[in-house]
Amino acid sequence: MLNKVIIMGRITADPELKKTASDKELTSFSVAVDQPPRNGEKKADFFRCTAWGNTAGFICKYFKKGAMILLEGSMHNDDYTDDKGVKHYGMTMTVTSASFTGERKEGSYS
Repeated sequence: MLNKVIIMGRITADPELKKTASDKELTSFSVAVDQPPRNGEKKADFFRCTAWGNTAGFICKYFKKGAMILLEGSMHNDDYTDDKGVKHYGMTMTVTSASFTGERKEGSYS
């Protein structure tokens, strides 16, 4: 079996570093990945992502809203049933590696 995902897209909001009760660092954020245009219409897929430990710290230190990022990890179900008994389905990417894409930061073209 294999569960490996690689995506490259833009972070949709500034990631925030948090800590669990057992003092483990984590960050949760979303990445927008453009789809190929169809009939001149632009669309994007949005991926929910969670990173832990040093990877979470790296992402929070170097990436902000709008930054292009390359992520590697695996996808996991996060299905749940709400208080009314309605089943909700979702997927979250658990990030194991994050990288720069070579995109220059604003103001660094001197």
